Amino acid sequence: MYVNQDSAGVPGAGGAIVLCGGANGLTGTGATGVNQDTTAVPGAGETDDVFGRTTHLVDDNGDGRAEPVVGAPGENADAGSV
Repeated sequence: MYVNQDSAGVPGAGGAIVLCGGANGLTGTGATGVNQDTTAVPGAGETDDVFGRTTHLVDDNGDGRAEPVVGAPGENADAGSV
């Protein structure tokens, strides 16, 4: 879920909220908010990065569970980053 937020006072830095789910659907319990100022997320929140505007779920490590892939299409003067 994309959140067009100001991160630490940086306009349009963006963010994403990761919701947990299971056989009964999604739940807000255990939801986690991330942005480029979150530990282990590369880069830094900059004006108009719009981190989180693009997202995709993929089983990248083959464990049968989807991991979120989050993009920042405004990163590096609109060059983008995933």
